[in-house]
Amino acid sequence: QGTLKICDTPVNFCKTSSLQKDGTCKETNKSDGEACNDGNPQTENDVCVTGTCQGTLKTCDTPVNFCKTSSLQKDGTCKEANKPDGEACNDNDPQTENDVCVSGSCQGTPIQTSVAILTENERNQIELFSLFNQDTNEARAFLKKHPKIEKKAINPCAKPYCINDYTMDTIFMQEQLKNEDLKRKPITKANFKSCNEDKEFIIPKKMHHIWFTSSEYSEQERQKKFWEHNKYLKENLKATPNWKHYLWTNDKTLIPEAEKNYLKDNNIEFLSLGDLKLSEEKYQKIAEASNQFAEQKSFGLATDLARYLVMLEEGGVYKDGDYNFFSISGLEKFMCSYNSLFGVERDYDVRLGNGFLASSAHHKVIKEALDLSYRNIFDGDLAPEYVKSPCTNYMRTIVATGPVMLSVAFTKHATDKDALLPYGYLNILPHHDAVLTWNDLFCKNLKTWESSHNPKKPDSSHICEEIGDRIATQDFTKTWQLGGEIKYDDTACPYDL
Repeated sequence: QGTLKICDTPVNFCKTSSLQKDGTCKETNKSDGEACNDGNPQTENDVCVTGTCQGTLKTCDTPVNFCKTSSLQKDGTCKEANKPDGEACNDNDPQTENDVCVSGSCQGTPIQTSVAILTENERNQIELFSLFNQDTNEARAFLKKHPKIEKKAINPCAKPYCINDYTMDTIFMQEQLKNEDLKRKPITKANFKSCNEDKEFIIPKKMHHIWFTSSEYSEQERQKKFWEHNKYLKENLKATPNWKHYLWTNDKTLIPEAEKNYLKDNNIEFLSLGDLKLSEEKYQKIAEASNQFAEQKSFGLATDLARYLVMLEEGGVYKDGDYNFFSISGLEKFMCSYNSLFGVERDYDVRLGNGFLASSAHHKVIKEALDLSYRNIFDGDLAPEYVKSPCTNYMRTIVATGPVMLSVAFTKHATDKDALLPYGYLNILPHHDAVLTWNDLFCKNLKTWESSHNPKKPDSSHICEEIGDRIATQDFTKTWQLGGEIKYDDTACPYDL
């Protein structure tokens, strides 16, 4: 008996050797797809293919940093290296241009904009304006130290009387207007058209949120104030998934990190007034005034100016943080059909609210609002008496940059393509909320309320039937007024000069 021959194992793993009848060994290919190792660290997923071991060349992931490149090394690892300096990139900073790679990082050149430098007197005027909102005695002391601004600055203590913001007939007469003209502006019927594409909308689908803060607050305080002010941010985002959202602030570095991440995760672009392309020196000065007011914690004045600047350049919808929307479809009908949309703020007159603004970019009413704000802040000698002599400190904001001023601007420039909604659709005072929204029957309740409170005024229920509900309501939280920055005072001055 002999011993059976054994064939040597082939050097090639993808071959197999078998003993033949003539006593020789014959190599044949292993099955295609059988796992193997080609001995090359630069490949992976090696398998047999027609008797040879073949692997797929490894690929390196694209680096997160655009200015880095990743290449495969001999040992099978990936190594990052810098791209050549000067290669074009994007640093995602709207305040830079001509971005290029430098030593592995993307760097842009700051955009040089024509920034209006406020004169010392103008900065003093702004500070005085703010001080009269906060502390009358400090304001008077400041005015004595800076007598050069006496003529231009508004000094509510200079006259032994004051003018209330509800005396609209007097206010309009001083602006050489008639309050009756504004009273005829609210619409009772709407002429809607249909828009099938976003580009057909007159008012673009943009929602602007504004939040100003101070470096004097800790990050924890800023985080708390962020959500107190932006009370309905999450709900409004959910209601407008196809809109663009922007949050404007006086200093992007002061947004708490957790809130920055929230904004990024929800595609809300956060910007400052410096990101606006303001061509006119007047508007550049207003932007600087807004930031200075914020530094002095006069957030009502600061955000009033900011919202008009943003709306002038961008168009869209601005709303205070305590606005909650109920009928986005109704709002979009107006955005498709009108150049602007505003709402009556109070039930006993036709004063506009400025917590909600909707308009196309470069709208005449918004431009007039900025022009009047500029006059009231920088050219106090040209301002009417109602601006110079308000009866309360917070009323200064209302008449100079707020609802009263906006009412004047609207009366001057509004046409039949600018819609002013009657009371209830965009503003409901807290003591009327339960009556008008009782049992969620707003349209029915509004018709009953209008007939009992305003029997001489036309019925606006036709609008309600078309849009189905109020568009939005405001909580009137007055975070700008009651957050500790403005101490309420029944009299703006002791009137003892």
